Amino acid sequence: MICGYVSCAVAVQAADLFPQTTDQWPVVTLSDIDSIVRALTLVPEELERRIAAPMVHIERSRAKYVAAHEGVFGGQRERQQYMTAWVANYEISDFLRLHRDPRLLFFRKAEYSALGKATHEEKRRLEEERRFEHDFFFMDRSHPPSLLSREEYREVQTTSFDGRSIFVIDLNGHFAVAKPVLLMSAGESVATRRS
Repeated sequence: MICGYVSCAVAVQAADLFPQTTDQWPVVTLSDIDSIVRALTLVPEELERRIAAPMVHIERSRAKYVAAHEGVFGGQRERQQYMTAWVANYEISDFLRLHRDPRLLFFRKAEYSALGKATHEEKRRLEEERRFEHDFFFMDRSHPPSLLSREEYREVQTTSFDGRSIFVIDLNGHFAVAKPVLLMSAGESVATRRS
């Protein structure tokens, strides 16, 4: 599924495009948004380069797993199926963690209930979700502790929501990227907008 790779690429590129700031709600204008959307969509070579990064990372990770666990695969067909399977949630998490950017968050669907049908690495990795067995989703951050329930995530945030964050969101089989913004109109003051 290409959306897993694309969501990783767009989230990382959005992190590069939105300035890092200590302001919990950075102010952006429509012009800023237009520039960011253009950068995300109108430079296909840049996006292709960025999409290649998670593809290469995940392919290498899977190849390493196959090499280390050769005996558990029933043959070439099973290895090929593993290597070409859709992107797993844990693979998106692993890729985002490489960037160590605290703004990159993954709103991740809890899949522990699928443990009985899981095979290979997925089976081991779903064990990480055991404590979310009765939850629909949890938050995955790029820095420890990384897997957080909704309540734990609220506790570590200074408020319940932070405008600096960039979210990869699992939409139950499809992935998207979201970025909250405080959008300012021409002539509008920050004090007026925040009140």
